[in-house]
Amino acid sequence: MPKNTGIAPPHELVDVKLRNGFVVRRIDPKTYRWKPWPEGESGGDVVAYQPVK
Repeated sequence: MPKNTGIAPPHELVDVKLRNGFVVRRIDPKTYRWKPWPEGESGGDVVAYQPVK
């Protein structure tokens, strides 16, 4: 999986891996936050993604 660069990927749907280890499949990248929260890192931060095949 490519690492999160802080910019939403240009794909229609992606699978994401969160900092807490969860994997969420087939999400619209426009509906997730791709940068860390101002308060700092959290378990729900996206750390990696891959396009849905």
